[in-house]
Amino acid sequence: MDHNKIVEDRNKVYGDIDESAVAIAILSEAFKQIGHRAKREYELSFRGHLTCVAYKLSRFLRNPKHEDSWVDLVNYLMFAWNSENKGNKFKVVFEKEWEP
Repeated sequence: MDHNKIVEDRNKVYGDIDESAVAIAILSEAFKQIGHRAKREYELSFRGHLTCVAYKLSRFLRNPKHEDSWVDLVNYLMFAWNSENKGNKFKVVFEKEWEP
């Protein structure tokens, strides 16, 4: 597969990759600061999942109608919950035809 085609397709859906990286960094830092202000240290896995949440949120800034990003966001939030709440698993059932 042609690498340039992949990047071109990605940019059409999500916009410039460098702008996305800046948005991810800003959102990720905000999560870190919130934890610091709450005087709470989170497990590395939890922070990792929140970084993935920031990644998906940054994509919504460019294309909030991309269904795959919504599915991923729900799953990353579930992973974060499970990471912080060991033994108390949270399961999300996401149906394609679900309407808010």
